[in-house]
Amino acid sequence: MLIEGKASRVSNKRKKRAAPLVRRFFGFVGACLAAFTFIRLLKLLAVFIVVAFFLFGKQSIDSLLQAPFDEVVIQGDLQHVKREQLQQVITHHTQQGFVGLNMTALHAALMDVPWVKSVAIQRAIPNQLVVNITEAAILAKWNDSAYLTESLNIVDTSNHAVSKDIPTFIGKDVEQLMHFFSLVNETISDNMKPVRLIDVSDIGTVRIQLAQSVDILLNEKAFSEQLARWVKVVDTQAINHMDRLKRVDMRYASGMAVVFDQKATKNNNKMYVGGRD
Repeated sequence: MLIEGKASRVSNKRKKRAAPLVRRFFGFVGACLAAFTFIRLLKLLAVFIVVAFFLFGKQSIDSLLQAPFDEVVIQGDLQHVKREQLQQVITHHTQQGFVGLNMTALHAALMDVPWVKSVAIQRAIPNQLVVNITEAAILAKWNDSAYLTESLNIVDTSNHAVSKDIPTFIGKDVEQLMHFFSLVNETISDNMKPVRLIDVSDIGTVRIQLAQSVDILLNEKAFSEQLARWVKVVDTQAINHMDRLKRVDMRYASGMAVVFDQKATKNNNKMYVGGRD
């Protein structure tokens, strides 16, 4: 009887020790099942969101992206640029809406409009587009038939007043004429300005006329070197009676030919200075 009592007490102690382990085990299993169920719910929710987006959200986003501009504001002091032409270009490039607008393409298209020098474009919330235009000024008269702006656009000025003090460009290559004009302005001194004429012939001779109305002949391929030599002649006063000069031919390897105004001098009106080719 004593032995059976001891055995019973030992068995009860083992049962008491095992009970917490069992509870922990089932608690762990329950937690795993709960986590698994939560993950499945998250997955189902994610699937639902994706489906809802494709069914409803994409349409809303597309509507937002393609929302038209409520207002287009064109700013700038415009005397020559036609607002109707600007509006046509803007309307063509804003069909994709507020967000879908290709700013680079619109900027390039506006820069191609005659008389436009620079363009600044800005979106303004909620649906406004602000376009600021800086108009180009007349740079020169070109070939006695048209005018060039600062942006080298050929424009018609039949309906606009143009200053008579602008220079005249004669030649086929507008960019070359502009290059020679800029080079002359950078090289000559202020007392020789303004430049009145840049004339590039088909045989490669460049005729420039400065403030004193003296014709200076240069070679197209050696323009900068011969121009610099002419400026040096003026600075050192290498020619007497500079105020009587009518034409200077710098198309020589070392030297020049000068022609004086016949009305201003009784002597031979032509002489050579320096060497010749």
